[in-house]
Parts: sequence; C-alpha cells; structure tokens
Amino acid sequence: MKSALFVLPFLPLLLAACGDPISEEELAEASEGPVETPAAVDPVPEPVLLTPGTIEESLRRQANLTGELACTFRRADDDSVILAAAANIVSAESAEALIVLDGEPVELEMDGGGGFNTLSRGASFTGPDELTAEVSIRSEAPVTETPAPSIASPQYEAQLMLERGEQSLTIDGIYDCDATTGS
Repeated sequence: MKSALFVLPFLPLLLAACGDPISEEELAEASEGPVETPAAVDPVPEPVLLTPGTIEESLRRQANLTGELACTFRRADDDSVILAAAANIVSAESAEALIVLDGEPVELEMDGGGGFNTLSRGASFTGPDELTAEVSIRSEAPVTETPAPSIASPQYEAQLMLERGEQSLTIDGIYDCDATTGS
C-alpha cells in the first residue's frame, strides 16, 4: 500500500510518458520553428588606466612648451619627470604643461592666469576628457640635498593629484622650477 501511495502523485506523468511516441516528421517540424539565439553581448571596453609615464627630454622639446621659465614634478621613488610645465614671467598669462598618461603625451593648460609666479607655487591644470592635475607643495622649506644640487632653484616636497572621471591617483614627489628648463 505504501508503494501505491508513493506512485499516486506521479501517475499523470507516468501515463503521459507511456503515450504514443513522437514520429521523426513531428520532431523535424518542431525543430524547424524559430530558434532563439542569445543576444550578442557587446564586449566590455577596457578601462583606460590613469598611469603616468616618464617625460624624456626629447619629448619635452618635441612638445615645445612655451615659456621663459619651467617647472617639473619628479617622482619621489625613482626621480623620473612625470609633469613638465612652462610659463612666462608676465602674470596675466597662463602656463602650458605636459604629462604622459597611459603611454600617450597629454597637453594641459593651467587654470587661470598668474604666469610663472602661480606656476612656481604649485598649480592646477586641465586637459582633455575631464583630466585634471594639481601640484600641491607640501613643505614651506625647500628640500636640502647633500651635496647641494647643481640647479639654482629650490626644490620642494610636493604631491601630484590626477583625476579623470571616477579615477584618481596621488603621487609624492619633488617640484622644482628653474629658468634653464624653459624653452
């Protein structure tokens, strides 16, 4: 009796399974109907990274940053130049800058005027694709090196903050401005 009670709920399924077999014709007709294929999925685009590269001297000359005086931001860990900027002494003018991001050189424009005076105290820059770069000097006193560096301008501990869209990156380094590096 227990086995009959167990089979009872499955009786309709058992009876349906014992029905007439499907002919090959019926099977072919059923398979000729519209076949739904999954929609093509667009590949997810690779996110563009916010990776600064080194600005070699040849790239600086090729970019032809115009200005009587120039400033550079160098990484603290390997001393590579990752931002170069130039400005004229005239305070009504702005400044130009260059950075290499994701392997490509990117030109920046200093926000506002102020010429070299503003540039030498740290500055904010704007570039394409909502890119911003801000150099902030972190110490009032210049960095002292032993032996003394061969350049005449003081060097300051600084941070470079890069932002583009949702991405941001802060890099510690040295910021220095000198008349000999301008074009």
